Amino acid sequence: MSPPKVAPKPQDEPVFHPVVIIGAGCGGIGMACELKNKLGFEDVHIFERRSGVGGTWWSNRYPGVACDM
Repeated sequence: MSPPKVAPKPQDEPVFHPVVIIGAGCGGIGMACELKNKLGFEDVHIFERRSGVGGTWWSNRYPGVACDM
């Protein structure tokens, strides 16, 4: 799996994105997939404050736990 793309530094000119998703957890990634696969959106941007994707599973480690119920 390749590392996530990092957004470039802010520019002088504002950039328009038709769809912006805040958070690269399960919900954000799932929404991006649905928007692309079911509604045909090609320009979907996900912004995540952490260095990796996964939401709660990225920021918290639960030894021996394989799923979140």
